[in-house]
Amino acid sequence: MGNRMILAGKTCNTMATAKRFVDSCSQSEISNRFWFNSFETETGGKILVTLWVDALDVNALNEISSTIILHRKPTGTMFTINALNKLAEQIKKSNPEYKDLDTKDIRINWDDYRGKLICVFNKELKIYNLRPLHEVRIQKVNQKGEAL
Repeated sequence: MGNRMILAGKTCNTMATAKRFVDSCSQSEISNRFWFNSFETETGGKILVTLWVDALDVNALNEISSTIILHRKPTGTMFTINALNKLAEQIKKSNPEYKDLDTKDIRINWDDYRGKLICVFNKELKIYNLRPLHEVRIQKVNQKGEAL
């Protein structure tokens, strides 16, 4: 296993679907630690399950192919790179003092996005309030039921 970890996220419509995803990942030994957050979209509530994955583990990456790669700031903000670029473009357009700056040079005040999920759906920037639900740690046990 390498040491380059990436944060993967999967959006689920129900808690049952989220739990099936967690079961699948833990049985495949991809991860044993998961975080559940909820957020509201225009079409209803969603569950975001996040987990850390070894970026050098090709099998793990194939197993979680239906997930998205997320980045996380200390403010609890989670975002995709596409969303970061769209957000920088939006900030640039709305602030005349940034008109001559490249979007890569725009500094984002992450406190303004504390506890948010920033993503792109259908080419449109979306920002959702995340509500932490709980963390799940799955511990492996031997045949006697003792922790490994």
